[in-house]
Amino acid sequence: MSNGNIDATKRNINLDVLRIIMAFFVVCIHSVFPFKTEVTPIIDIAVPVFFMLSGWFFQPRNLEEQGAKLRNALKSIVIIYFQATVLYLVWRMPMYMFTNLPFEAS
Repeated sequence: MSNGNIDATKRNINLDVLRIIMAFFVVCIHSVFPFKTEVTPIIDIAVPVFFMLSGWFFQPRNLEEQGAKLRNALKSIVIIYFQATVLYLVWRMPMYMFTNLPFEAS
């Protein structure tokens, strides 16, 4: 029997049921059935709600974990941005060197 405390590792059954309903709505979006035009405004909420629920389940439990995730994400973004910039410069530099156009126009 529970003493009133909520265990953080237990699943929230209400959110699971809502995910099941939204998954059914996603299937309805991609299928053909009678009266689809009448229920389209209701089933169109499926994808946004499904994404929000997925975000809820990926939400970190504490601030340290959230900060670590944010640092890792920013680190990945900076690395990708740096690599893309270097690749762009390597790609555009020969065009700049072999044409009479300014670098911005090449």
